Amino acid sequence: MRPNQLGWWVCLLFVLWGSQLAWGQAQRAIKPVVEQPSFVAQDAPYRYRALLIGNDDYEHWKDLRSAVHDAQTLAGVLQEHYQFANEDIRLLTNATRKDMLGGLQWLQETSQPNDRVLLYYAGHGSVDEGDNTAYWVPVDGRRDQDFDWLHNERLLREFRKIDVRHKLLIADSCFSGNLLTRGLQNQPDSWDFEAAMLREKQRLKSVIGLSSGGNEPVVDGAPRWAGHSVFAYHLLAQLEANVRPYLSATELGWRLSKYVANDTQNLIGLKQQTPIVRPISNQGDQGGEFFFQRSDVMSRPPSNSLLSVVLLPEDWQLEATELAPLTNPLQNALQAHQFKPLEAPMMLRKRGAFSPAEQWRRPTAEYALVLQLSPEFRQEPSLAWAGIAELKGQLELHRHHMGRWESVARQEMTHQKLPLRRWDPTQHPQQWESLLEKYVRLGLEQDTQDLFSNLPK
Repeated sequence: MRPNQLGWWVCLLFVLWGSQLAWGQAQRAIKPVVEQPSFVAQDAPYRYRALLIGNDDYEHWKDLRSAVHDAQTLAGVLQEHYQFANEDIRLLTNATRKDMLGGLQWLQETSQPNDRVLLYYAGHGSVDEGDNTAYWVPVDGRRDQDFDWLHNERLLREFRKIDVRHKLLIADSCFSGNLLTRGLQNQPDSWDFEAAMLREKQRLKSVIGLSSGGNEPVVDGAPRWAGHSVFAYHLLAQLEANVRPYLSATELGWRLSKYVANDTQNLIGLKQQTPIVRPISNQGDQGGEFFFQRSDVMSRPPSNSLLSVVLLPEDWQLEATELAPLTNPLQNALQAHQFKPLEAPMMLRKRGAFSPAEQWRRPTAEYALVLQLSPEFRQEPSLAWAGIAELKGQLELHRHHMGRWESVARQEMTHQKLPLRRWDPTQHPQQWESLLEKYVRLGLEQDTQDLFSNLPK
């Protein structure tokens, strides 16, 4: 090949190589950036959901005494004290195999990725001694027909399909510990999570199991445990007694292992029952934590905040504007005792009996001052009068404390009387307003001062 031809080929190759390099760089420049998946869930709104199963009335097995009662009571505790709304709790009593699988499907279909899910089962459990596999027994399950039962493998497979941030499975049945025979069980140095650790535990996924015992029979309900199983008795007690915003499932399990074991160590014919708590293996647990989050503690109202309530008889009508004269005397008394009246509403009218536990489960105020008014009209003919109008009632102070409303002080109000020259029921509303005006002018502020003066120090 001649030199000039060689140079031409070298130039051509150089041009081709350069264009290929430029094309490759262009390709890399326009290549879309694929966002890597996050292995840690991000903070987002969430709900607490629960499937609670209690089986007592069996078709082919000996009936149990307390499983339904345990599940029903747990539903009430979760709804009353924790962040479980009524529509997010499904309670199954005396459930068939179809019912139980349907409940698990409900959790799979309704739960969102950031939710917290609780699955609770109380009922018969059985174990195959040949391969040591355990089962939950539905009420229609036949003896010696384990295909009628809910195998642990099927249960865990369905549980795995519930794609949420935190899951807790609580099993109160014989041989329930079979669910948790593998996995690590570590006790932290402290249960008091600092803010950063709490947030970390919330972000990491958790799949935790809590069983009422190991691979042995467990104790059914008895009078000594208020009609509950020994496990449910201590579970409910710990949940009700807790006053912290967060209670971890792991701490709860460690408490139960101590108290249940202590309560069953000398029972005739049964081994000591020791609950187990640990992550469930092969479920994607990342070392997070399931927390029971109290609703009343987290929504604790401002200290010393007070809501004033006026109660009227069922058959008495009173416009809100007519309550205005009550405001100033109450304000004076409240300010003198460092209470902080709510601006809206200052006056709240309720009719009938006052039941704060039902009306204000999640209160806006720490205190409620209740003024209950009872007007009375009596015909008492005399030489000068046709009858008497009288205003009676009482002042009562309620405080929201540790999740409950409690009465802390009561004061009978100063009675007001008004002689009636004529007996005319059509005039009773105006006469009632006159009595109320008289009481506001002469008695309300002093009654309120007396009430607060009697408060326990």
